[in-house]
Amino acid sequence: TLTEILLALTGGILIFLNGRNINTFVVLLKLLDFASNVAFLINTINTDPDLFFPSFVTLAVPAVFNLLLVLGVMMQQTQQINKSEFRGWLRKNIIMTTIITILSMVDIVNMKLLVDITIFDPPVRKWLLVAGIFNIIKELPQFVILVQYIKDVGLNMFIILTIFTSFISLLFSIIYEIYEKLSSDLEVSHIV
Repeated sequence: TLTEILLALTGGILIFLNGRNINTFVVLLKLLDFASNVAFLINTINTDPDLFFPSFVTLAVPAVFNLLLVLGVMMQQTQQINKSEFRGWLRKNIIMTTIITILSMVDIVNMKLLVDITIFDPPVRKWLLVAGIFNIIKELPQFVILVQYIKDVGLNMFIILTIFTSFISLLFSIIYEIYEKLSSDLEVSHIV
């Protein structure tokens, strides 16, 4: 399935990048959450058509926002005069960069994989933190839709799995953003 392919690709990228364990876990969790939300969206077509459009919007708007942010960051970084090293790195790693960019549509936290292995300006990290907070907030409407689905259709194993993955993803997003903020604050205090 598509989920298995994305998980395998992500695992391969992370192994290739020799990434930190928390990154691997967070990326896999985000992909699982996204896959369950897509499955929920497809399921609503038959079980509760009134929730299809709101479910679609809660998936599409953040994905478009994340994609525009990632493309904007990439363009901004490559257009700087002193970033010839970054442009060279992008040319050499175009496939990996493309995969991470696509994964960033799922959640901007996946863009941090690219930031961790390349030479980005510090303001990029701040933008990603703000975008990460947006991605946490986007989970809230999904919970409202899930609750409405339970009221309309009832509780089943599928909806329990979707709620569980959304809740765990939200919880770890909050923990991860706090961790990233504290890590960046510690880096700044060590520099000063």
